[in-house]
Amino acid sequence: MRLRDLEVFHAVLQAGSVTGAARLLHVSQPAASKALQQVERQWGIALFTRSAGQLVPTEEARKLEAASQGMLGQLDDVKRLVEGLRSGEAQSLKVVATPAIAQQLLPQALGQWRRRHARVNCELATQHTREIIDALLLHEVDIAFTLSAPTHPALMTRALARMPLKVLAPAGYWVQECQQAPMTVAELAGQRLIALGAHDPLARRLDGLLASEMRGLRH
Repeated sequence: MRLRDLEVFHAVLQAGSVTGAARLLHVSQPAASKALQQVERQWGIALFTRSAGQLVPTEEARKLEAASQGMLGQLDDVKRLVEGLRSGEAQSLKVVATPAIAQQLLPQALGQWRRRHARVNCELATQHTREIIDALLLHEVDIAFTLSAPTHPALMTRALARMPLKVLAPAGYWVQECQQAPMTVAELAGQRLIALGAHDPLARRLDGLLASEMRGLRH
């Protein structure tokens, strides 16, 4: 199986016709038709059926589409890198962050970074910390930002900033004098709280601190 065969296959999938695939592949319609016939013959599988002038993927084609999508994405990355090297541009920078950071902090920071590095493409995605670790280990992204540093021997972390954790409550819950005063973890122990998600690293850390305080109170 050649990468060109996959390109032909996915072009027909995307376009829904040989004519459309030919435009995507930058070849003539007869050349695209011949290429598709060769792919089906070499693979020994019927990939499309014709219906109302459109090429409809078979069940086998859909399975192949799912299995080969990642490989084609990697090929696109290589093509972009080659084009960037040819024109003197750097490879695209792929950034991933937890939703809170991606929505509030990163857009402005990346805007400033782009003004200094206008020739570099930058992609931003949002994921939770567990998925971020996987993406880094699989080399799917270049750099990640999260509120809680993951502990993994293959990853390097660096603290960029420290921010206080805010406690919110309905108006009148605390007396006026306490509203802007720092609160200790001990003061939260035993309180009814709206918990963070169980898979959130910050939640696990806070739960551990509260549990430690509760054990201290019992003793």
